[in-house]
Amino acid sequence: MLALYLLGCCWLLTVTAQLGLPGMPVVPDRYNSYGFPWNRTYLPTEPQQIHLSITAQGESAKIQFATHQPIQTAFLKYWSKDSSILLNTSHTQSLTPDTGYRYQVGSVANSLTLWSAEFEFHTPSSQDDFKFLAIGDLGVNNAVTMEQLVKRASHYDFFALTGDQAYDLSDFDGTKGDQYMNFVQPLFASLPYLGVVGNHETAFNYSHYKNRFNIVPYQESNSIDPLFYSISYKSLHLISFSSEFYFDPNAQTKYPLDWLEADLDLANRRRHLQPWIVFMTHRPLYCSGNSSSCHMPSVLSSLEPILLKHKVDIYMSGHVHNYERTYPMYNSSLQTKSYENAPTFFQLVIGNAGQPEGPSDFLPGDPPPWSANRFSGYGFTEFKVSLSELELTHLSVNTDGSLGKIVDHVVVSKTK
Repeated sequence: MLALYLLGCCWLLTVTAQLGLPGMPVVPDRYNSYGFPWNRTYLPTEPQQIHLSITAQGESAKIQFATHQPIQTAFLKYWSKDSSILLNTSHTQSLTPDTGYRYQVGSVANSLTLWSAEFEFHTPSSQDDFKFLAIGDLGVNNAVTMEQLVKRASHYDFFALTGDQAYDLSDFDGTKGDQYMNFVQPLFASLPYLGVVGNHETAFNYSHYKNRFNIVPYQESNSIDPLFYSISYKSLHLISFSSEFYFDPNAQTKYPLDWLEADLDLANRRRHLQPWIVFMTHRPLYCSGNSSSCHMPSVLSSLEPILLKHKVDIYMSGHVHNYERTYPMYNSSLQTKSYENAPTFFQLVIGNAGQPEGPSDFLPGDPPPWSANRFSGYGFTEFKVSLSELELTHLSVNTDGSLGKIVDHVVVSKTK
């Protein structure tokens, strides 16, 4: 459904040290000033902060936007790029495969209708393989990869985001969240969002995150909470699972793990259709960064046996602001250096999209034997997925915002 929420109006920015950090304002910088005027003034009922998500197999899309003041009616108008027929609804009907769509959202208040600009997205092709984008830890200031992500959006079917957005969504009564959502609109309005919550979205019982991203397909995956959901898409089963309840003494712990077990049981019964299972969360189980976040025994002891039992292929996280890929491992030990029919999952840390805290260093000395590749700069990860192979490429982005080189590439395969 098309969801609306009322957020505070714009806060006057002032220049200060450490721009964009939690509790600090954001201002235009070299990475967020590449073309889209995210910090302009919007009319009280003008649509803004537009973003979309998808349901299983990309059969339909959900679009969400914000206004500063309440409105009476919301519209979604969408049409095939090859058609002149306009459909007005709050949730798309079943979409035609392998089709590009244009859309606008509109708001009505006091007999005045205001329409957004046009945006485009595409539905899944008829081919078995597809590509998706994965990033983690993105702010408004120092968002080094953002221009490249927008330029490449049409290459992918959706993007996965492993948590920590805006730094923080709730700052200044949500004004920083408003600014962030307008800043990322060129990407989020054209490429469906499938993300997970991070520790920078926990304020007020995650309300800022849940209100802004309640279009993720949690109800379709038998969940009562947008912090826990999954989606099956061609040959992939992607799970979004909040790691933050482990660090909240008031959190309910039974439901998330019960939901996860049930979802993985169902996913394994459908393994002939979706052979790949990727588990996405915010905090890593293993990493060699110079960070206390690389040592979380309570999360490790809880999650690792479940993921091994259900033969999960990849554990994908952010939180630590660098890139690292492990070999398949279990119980802190290397299991194999082969990615063909691996006996356990391997892990990715992809928290290097760009945020005001900057990149994280690795521990000095040689990497541990289970660490296959690591990179302390900025970048993003792309996946190419088919029934028999999952190809992973991590591309760097230079500090001037230009596209860098491939810093990691691996092909994971299944022959049985």
